[in-house]
Amino acid sequence: MRALFVITGIGLGHTMREEAIINEFKKRNDVIIAGFNISYNYFVDKYKCFRIFGHKFYGNKPKTSNLRIFFENLLYPFYILLDTIFLCFLILFYKVDVIVVDAEPCGLFAGKLTRRKTIVVYNIDTRKKKIITSPNPGNVLSMKDNKLLYVDLSQENVDSGWD
Repeated sequence: MRALFVITGIGLGHTMREEAIINEFKKRNDVIIAGFNISYNYFVDKYKCFRIFGHKFYGNKPKTSNLRIFFENLLYPFYILLDTIFLCFLILFYKVDVIVVDAEPCGLFAGKLTRRKTIVVYNIDTRKKKIITSPNPGNVLSMKDNKLLYVDLSQENVDSGWD
């Protein structure tokens, strides 16, 4: 099975969380990554990695300006469209089976357009919640709101049409 991980490039939190999931997933499956800024730079030497536009946010700069962020993201709706089209081509060319999206709408749109199973990873407060792996390879467990969420990434469940 092959997965496309679409990871936001804002901060290292998203990137580190996805790396924990990727490390478990790659034990038995192929991984392709699409990201921008921090996520792209982090993964480009480790995996087959593609750059998307994404949005611009300067949280790592000493000074930021809301006005600057506003103007630099005026074209963001257009970039979402371009990123979605690009991801659709990646999905079809590399025969991606499942898409794992972390805070990037273009990944959701591409999954819908290509009719691929899509898993959305939401922000997790690492002080209260954690990502853990199960003893059964291919499964990812996540704690959210004191409930155990179970995502089975095995080939049988992707093929059988789970939602």
